Amino acid sequence: MADPIRGFWVATPTPLSADGSVDHVRLTHHVLQLFAKSVDGVVLFGTTGEGTSFSASERLATVEALLKAGIAESRIGLGSGFPAVTAASR
Repeated sequence: MADPIRGFWVATPTPLSADGSVDHVRLTHHVLQLFAKSVDGVVLFGTTGEGTSFSASERLATVEALLKAGIAESRIGLGSGFPAVTAASR
């Protein structure tokens, strides 16, 4: 990403399904509601604290679901912290 982030971005909590997986449908709906209220971008798996509870593949699947729903990649920020060095280096 070469362009600086501008505007109003919000940390977004991650809704879960009953089985503990990310509820992509609810997350997409929430993100679209935020955009309708003039939010410029969302930050997933970041400052809300639950981000390190999800694996890299879960995070990737979540971003892919938002992209498939038509949300522009330029409006998605992604927390990349991991609790273990070995998980961060993969």
